[in-house]
Amino acid sequence: MSDPMPSRKLLYASPVSGPVFVELVALLYSALVPVVAMGIAIVWVGAISVSNTGDRAMAALAWLAAVLTCARVVLIMMFRRRLAKAPLDVAAARRWERRYALGTLAIGGCIGAMGARTFSFPEYPQLHMMAIALLFGYCAGQVTRVSGRPLICISSLVIASTPIMAALALGGVNDLVLAGFIFFFLLASFETVSHAYRSVTTQFATRFQLATLARHDPMTRLPNRLALWERFAEVATAARDGALIAVLYVDLDGFKSVNDRYGHPIGDELLRMVAGRLTGVLREGDSAVRLGGDEFIVLQANIPDAQAAKRLARRIIRVISAPCGIGDHEIAIGASIGIALAPADGTSLDELTACADRALYAAKAAGRGTFRFVGERDDVGRRSIVMAA
Repeated sequence: MSDPMPSRKLLYASPVSGPVFVELVALLYSALVPVVAMGIAIVWVGAISVSNTGDRAMAALAWLAAVLTCARVVLIMMFRRRLAKAPLDVAAARRWERRYALGTLAIGGCIGAMGARTFSFPEYPQLHMMAIALLFGYCAGQVTRVSGRPLICISSLVIASTPIMAALALGGVNDLVLAGFIFFFLLASFETVSHAYRSVTTQFATRFQLATLARHDPMTRLPNRLALWERFAEVATAARDGALIAVLYVDLDGFKSVNDRYGHPIGDELLRMVAGRLTGVLREGDSAVRLGGDEFIVLQANIPDAQAAKRLARRIIRVISAPCGIGDHEIAIGASIGIALAPADGTSLDELTACADRALYAAKAAGRGTFRFVGERDDVGRRSIVMAA
């Protein structure tokens, strides 16, 4: 049975994954103009109230709203500068979410207190109308912009509405009717927030799923060529002075005979096992990519010398050559690897991949189950292939 009160559930749960959560937090900080506009509206209502009543409490609330608005603007600008430097992780996004929540809840409390204060002046009904209009404008904006974080949104609605409803409850029949009217719309807004939350999270989740599919091989779940280009750009940008980048071109030995003998389902399962073994020998920051068929690329970032690439190549050959148990079959294959190093063998991914591919052919010609590096240019300007010492 479906939850009869989805909005209640949303107050306590946020069933979104890391990237979706980060995107929802970033969305909070996209509304600079509405934040400024609401701050101006609050100060405006406060100024008119003070000019009519001379009330010091209302003046203090207007000044507080101005200060809070300025603080929220500064926070939004700080967030945008932070986001321009590097993407947020989940922990950082949670900190920024809490900062935004403090600001929006404080403004909601200011609106509630100001609205409640206006009803202590029954001789000024125009102030009452302005307070109610300000409340509904604020609530509409919150539902529209903040429903992606339902706990913040609903809390701010309650904080802004409750003082005004309490002040109205102390008045006459007409005031009680108005309080009931506000309460009705407050409850209705919970369902609106719930619907908007489901819509925006579904939209973001779908977008991230499509982005993931576009960058991953559907069979092995390894990154694909597109992801390799993006990862190489990141690695090249972040490379430390003097550090090397290694491109290892891995080709499976004997894979075609496995497909011919056992069929493609067994071959597909073997590829998935190879992908798991490849990722198991990598350091954090290195990447394994399936190019297609039985060919893989391993990108090794920020290594001190060629010996690090040599050690990784040996580990890859060792783990791939270990027998694989698939169903009732025990299958043994091997791997040959060609290695190119940046910047010596090239600075672009195309150059490095082409060099590693030529080194791979030399490794296979040498008897397979081994690896080769790209050597220096020979007399005719072509790269020669030499066995790693």
